[in-house]
Amino acid sequence: MSYIFKKIALVLGIVLLLGALYFGYTRINQQGNLVMEEERRIELEKKSEKILLDTQRIKSLKFDSVFFSDKRFSSLKDTRQDLIETESGRINPFESL
Repeated sequence: MSYIFKKIALVLGIVLLLGALYFGYTRINQQGNLVMEEERRIELEKKSEKILLDTQRIKSLKFDSVFFSDKRFSSLKDTRQDLIETESGRINPFESL
């Protein structure tokens, strides 16, 4: 009888140990996720604040339109050229020939 009792106690101990390890892992993982979420939230707040500050700076910019009426600006010539349509190369340029 003691042999069966030892086996049952061993199996029960292993199950309890595995259950405790699983419970501990899930708790640690949840706490880790909470810390990561808090870090992400803080980082996102910093980025959002920077975007808002940059937006305010852009809105406060004043342009002097005298530049556009300047003789040197009006004397500039447009030198754009249209791009010529060409055939594209191989689909995968790294593929062997």
